[in-house]
Formats: sequence, structure tokens, C-alpha cells
Amino acid sequence: MKANILHLYIKQKEMKVLKTSLLILTVSAQIAFSQTKPNIVLIIADDLGRNDLGYYGNKFIETPHINHIASKSILFKNAYSAAPVCSPTRSSILTGQYPARLGLTNFIDGKKTDDSSPVMPAHYINYLPYEVQTLPEYLKKEGYQTALIGKWHLGENTHPTLSYPGKNGFDKVAHYDYGLIPENDSYVWIKGVDSTGNRYRLPQITQMITKDAISYLDTVGKSPFFLMLTHYNPHLPLQPQEHLKNKYQKKYNPYGKDINPLYAAMVEELDQNIGLVWSKLKQKGLLKNTIVIFLSDNGGVVTDEAGDLKPTTSAPLRNGKGTLYEGGIRIPLLIYHPSQKKGCVSNTLVSTIDYLPTLLDWTNSAKPTFTVDGTSFANIIKNPDLIRSQPQFFHYPHFSNQGGRPTSAIRLNDFKLIQSLEDLSVQLFNLKSDESETKDISAQEPEITEKMLNLLNQWRFQVKATMPTKK
Repeated sequence: MKANILHLYIKQKEMKVLKTSLLILTVSAQIAFSQTKPNIVLIIADDLGRNDLGYYGNKFIETPHINHIASKSILFKNAYSAAPVCSPTRSSILTGQYPARLGLTNFIDGKKTDDSSPVMPAHYINYLPYEVQTLPEYLKKEGYQTALIGKWHLGENTHPTLSYPGKNGFDKVAHYDYGLIPENDSYVWIKGVDSTGNRYRLPQITQMITKDAISYLDTVGKSPFFLMLTHYNPHLPLQPQEHLKNKYQKKYNPYGKDINPLYAAMVEELDQNIGLVWSKLKQKGLLKNTIVIFLSDNGGVVTDEAGDLKPTTSAPLRNGKGTLYEGGIRIPLLIYHPSQKKGCVSNTLVSTIDYLPTLLDWTNSAKPTFTVDGTSFANIIKNPDLIRSQPQFFHYPHFSNQGGRPTSAIRLNDFKLIQSLEDLSVQLFNLKSDESETKDISAQEPEITEKMLNLLNQWRFQVKATMPTKK
């Protein structure tokens, strides 16, 4: 009997020690995020429309992995790209500056003109200058490892000696230099520095990017890391895996011809690959101290520019990639932050110029010493409905492959003004009551129109925005 009592006493002591140890471990885990700088995984899709994801309401395209991430993240309904095409948006993410300030306002190497127009497109630089400070360069000063795995499109094809991501702050670089060349009635991918002329299909590139990203996550040590994971998917041409192609060609499509089954297959493939990266982060226990951001570089393609049927629709948003209507610049954005308790939806207006100052705040990094146009929305974690009343500007003085024309725009609260840079005419929309931009109210609201046009003119002067030239 005495032995049993002694045994019970010892077991109770052991349980107390175990509970104390568990308490210490729990407290340590809770404060780990505040004690160490968080890792950052920034995932960028190429030409993915806001409404092409299940969590944004799509009834045809299956995106279970992104939906799962969204359930644990902040989902933004008013997220914008700083430009309606690839390269300028990517420059804004890395620098926190408007593309117009940088002078990098078009995709590289865009040269489209229009014989019927009274203007020629504006001059722009087609590479990201080394002297411009970037997000990875600032993070490296804070002890971060940095990697770009995937698309760059900031100069490598036209100025390899002037622009290389390894000289813009990235320690590791892979798969940055694929480009499209015309072939038959469509396009084919080649590697910019590959002298063999090998052709690649998009599923292969997507899988290689994912494989290398997962391998990179296996190598990260105790230092915090910044991984910029940039897919070419679902950019044209439409090249899905065969089994997904067959799946969507047989599946009932409630959108009819508005969403191409091949495009839907590509988006699901993208979803699967993002799911693999998320699983690796979870497997390695990194999610407790990693910020994950998922977005697209601009709106979806709603024209048949590559000889295929048009990929997708932006409805109810107007138009798509290459234009400054909402369909061209309103993008999907999910942000997972370890301090969040659960997912939520935010109506806060943010732009890709805001990511740099926000991430520097979240990583407790030194403030930039160069001009930053964006403003931090770091407090969104505490207040998902954070009110931000500063105007957002857009400047695309070019002709796009999707039918876009030279324009500038400003959004201020619920109103958005678009100005043609060919004849200087303006349109004004109330996005709260007219998200589809169907009713021009500039004549009914002359004071608002004048105020916003003055702000737009002042901004273009301030950033020294290049303008189209008369013929």
C-alpha cells in the first residue's frame, strides 16, 4: 500500500513537471513570432483574374488549396496592381514606387502602336535600374536570406548586362529568364540564355519552379528568409496538363464561352502547385513564423490575343488586362499572417506600391532612405476594415496587346476618374454603386471631376510621368 502511495506521489510530481514544461513551450511558441523576424513567402501568379478563384466566387474553376489558404488569411476585395501589365507592377512591388516615377510603365519589351491614333506611346525604360533600392536589398541588411524563383521580366531579355535579379538583392535566382516567341498561330516558351533553342511548355515550367521552391525551403537555416515565388501560369498560351484539360472539357461550364476550359485547367494546376509549397511550409513548422502573400500581377486576359479563345472574364468588373478599367487592375490578394486567429475579408483599398513599407513594418526593419510612394497597411492585422483615404494613381501611356489605350486614372474613396491620353477626355465612375463602370457621371459631378483631375495632373507632374507624343 505504501509503495502504491509513493508511486502515485512520484507520478503526480512528474505530471507537474510535464505541465510546467508544456507551459514553457507554449509561451515560447506564442512569443516566437515577436522575438524573431518573420519569414516572407511572396507568391505571384501571372495574369490571374480576381474572380478566377473559388474563394472569390468562381463556380467553375476548382482551387481547393488556395481556398484553404484564404480561410486562414485576409482576403482583400479592393486590392490593386499599380499597372495593368506585368513588368511595371513587379517593379512597384520591389520598390514601393509608382511605375511612373521609375519610368518603367510598360511590359518589357512592349512596342505596340496604333496607326489610327493621334499619338505615339510614351518612352519608358525597359529594365529595373540597379541603383533603385529593392525590398530584398533592405531585407538583406536585416539578416535575411533572399531568393527569386520564377519570373522576373524586369530587363533580362533586353538588357542582360543592366538588369539581373542577382544584382537587385536576390541571393538565389532560378527560372527567371523564360520568354515567349511567336510560333505558328501561337507562342512558345524558350529560356533566354539557352543557346540550344529548347522549347518548353508551361506545365513543365510550373513544376520546375515548384520543385526548386520546395528544395529551397529545405535549405533555409536559422536566418529569416524572403522567397519571391513567381509563376508564369496562367499566362498565355494555354498549355494545361492533359488530364486537367480532359477534366474541364468534360465538366459543365456555367460561364459558357466566357471561361475557356483550358484556362480553367491551368488555374487548377497553379492551385495544386501552390498547395505543395504551403504543405512544405506546414511540414517544416514554418507557418508559425512566416507571412505568406498571394496575388496576381494584373487582371485576367479577356481577349483572344494569342489565337486561342479568350481565357476568362472579369465580370462584373469591366474589361481586363491592359486597361485601367477595374478588370485590368483589380487583383486577387490573400495575406496569411501568423498572428491572425482566423481568416477574414477586408474592403480596405491597397496597391502593390504598399507592400514594401508594410513588409518592412512587419519585419521591424529600418525605414527606406529613398522615396516610397506606398504607405504601410500593417495595422490591417488588428483592423481588417482599416480606412485608407489617400488617392491611388495609375498611369499607362501605351497601347496594350489586349486593346488598352494610353490612359491615366485616379481612385479616391468611392470615385474613380479615367483620362484618355489621346484626346484628354475624362470619365468618372462611382465604384460603390457602379462597380462595373457602366455610367460616366463626370457631367453630373463637375466639382468631383475637377478635383480629381487636378490631383491627377499634380501627381503626374510630381513623379515626372512620361506622356504620349503627338504624331
